[in-house]
Amino acid sequence: MKEKLCYGAGGFGIQILTNTISSYYMLFLTNVMNISPLAAGQLFFRIKLIDAFTDIICASLADKVQTKYGSYRPFLMLCSFPASVFFCLNFWAPAFEAQQIRLAWAYVIYFFTSTVFATLNNVPYTALNSVMSHDRNDQSAFASARTVGENVASIIISYAVYKIILAFGTVNSPAGWRVMAVCFAILAFAALQFCAHGVQERYAAADSGGETARSTLRNLLQLRHNTPLIGVMGIVIFFVLTNNYFETYFNYYCIYYLQHVEWTAGLSTAGALLTMLVAAVMPRLVKRPEKRYLIVFGVLCASASYLFFYFAKSYGVILTGQLLRGFGAAFIMTNVWSLLPECSLYGEWKTGTACPALVAALMLFSLKICQALANYFVGFTLDVIGFDASLALQAEHTVESIRTCVAIGPSLLSLAIIAFTLLLRAIDRKNVSRWQAATRHAPED
Repeated sequence: MKEKLCYGAGGFGIQILTNTISSYYMLFLTNVMNISPLAAGQLFFRIKLIDAFTDIICASLADKVQTKYGSYRPFLMLCSFPASVFFCLNFWAPAFEAQQIRLAWAYVIYFFTSTVFATLNNVPYTALNSVMSHDRNDQSAFASARTVGENVASIIISYAVYKIILAFGTVNSPAGWRVMAVCFAILAFAALQFCAHGVQERYAAADSGGETARSTLRNLLQLRHNTPLIGVMGIVIFFVLTNNYFETYFNYYCIYYLQHVEWTAGLSTAGALLTMLVAAVMPRLVKRPEKRYLIVFGVLCASASYLFFYFAKSYGVILTGQLLRGFGAAFIMTNVWSLLPECSLYGEWKTGTACPALVAALMLFSLKICQALANYFVGFTLDVIGFDASLALQAEHTVESIRTCVAIGPSLLSLAIIAFTLLLRAIDRKNVSRWQAATRHAPED
């Protein structure tokens, strides 16, 4: 139980650093730094596109590192502090007069935050589940702990961000954003250190059939035969695309459509809280049905939930939508994280290539490409519908367009996830047990 708590703390820390930026940085750029929505969207897209490829470089390095602390834990020990510092700098907003200088500052700081330090924490952390245990139930329990940790972070983020910001000013002034960033950075650093010192790597980080000099390119080419991994990547692509797009747009939806910025904390917190509660009991659920069926169920719940935000007329209706969305998200992401070790096992059985960190990197590659696209689409559509952050009241067609963008697009996009669950049929319970018997390795001393 202690190790699961420590592993969950890692998910908590990473979620604090990444989700705060993915959900609120667009609003900060447009309303505090006075950068146009289109320019802000392009910033996310360009940096995340680079970031997605650095994951693979980091994974190749991590799979080959061997220390007395293991292959992955040292990255969390060493890189969590600079990651926390650069997180703060994103929300510092120096008072440069020219927009181009403000934009250049944002590019430089966000580049190091995302492509360097976030990567050096996120890829090794995601790979840890593959080397802590080879038991399918344990891996599901660790994935559940990660999801719980992430949703505890989401609850704190959704509840505290606006509370702190409004306590020190408005959403358009930098003071509150800076205080929030410092508080969150301290939490994230402590959580990542707690994870790094509280988990154990019991198995070798990678088994490439003795060919430890095999190139990253060759490993990537081998992984193209890993059909379940392609399915998992597809699920992540469309889930993250819809989820990040919605969460970023939801800020504008509450501020300009509902005209109740104070509602944001409670509405977002409720969904994250339900996700955490459902994720906590997920290990019991996966003992019977196959994980792909649970993912499909979660997709149907999430897709239906987005329509609530289009037809909503009251706080209660929007709250119902958030709860249904949080309920579905728990079934999707908890099972996706627990599928990664099984994808690695499938790859080792199929081609002799396991490389847990590289498998994790491809997962994060998909995630970051979609984060880039989601934030770019938000910036692009805000620009198209005529959003102007300098106006307290937006034009009527702009407000109506915000309502449409927050509901209809995510509802349709999320349904695409179901097609990718068909690629998961190979990693059912019977096959996983057979592969474990054929490829199981003894824990390291």
